[in-house]
Amino acid sequence: MTDVNATVTEGYVWVKDANGKTRITRERLNQAAKPTVATTLDDQIQTVDIKDDQVTAAKLSDALADILPGAPSLSAGTEGTPTADDIVVTCQLLDGKGENLLAIRQVTWWLSGTSGTNAAPVTDSVTVTTGADLGQITAKASGIALTNSSGLLVLTVKESGGAVTHFFNAAVGSVTAELELTFAA
Repeated sequence: MTDVNATVTEGYVWVKDANGKTRITRERLNQAAKPTVATTLDDQIQTVDIKDDQVTAAKLSDALADILPGAPSLSAGTEGTPTADDIVVTCQLLDGKGENLLAIRQVTWWLSGTSGTNAAPVTDSVTVTTGADLGQITAKASGIALTNSSGLLVLTVKESGGAVTHFFNAAVGSVTAELELTFAA
């Protein structure tokens, strides 16, 4: 067996200001979610280890892309479906090639009133309808769930407070995505 070495470089290094606080912005969150992973496959895997002389760097890269998660794909239905004040949010996990990741994965989700900010209780309820609800971290504002075996998580967000915009965020590991939800009056 041969070891393959990889170097991981953080996408963003969090630093504290003169007051000892860290300023979180949307841009910094996006940078933090995009680390760089570098590996050199030259001379790392010998054909005697593979036995069939048919594995190439391209095939290994393709195989890794099939199992490593990419950014979740988020979409929202029309408000009022299935009932008034509801918006159904679909979170489909994708692999490194942008294809559906057919695996159960943990997703951390949160809602906020402003793009790129932390969770704040802003809705009447959030219900997991496809996948498994592992519980809410902050009632009606954030939680943890598992996708089904097709990498799919579906949630229903209910907001009866009139015309308001919320932002639904989903994270798989350090990879995040955000979706704007606009509720009518």
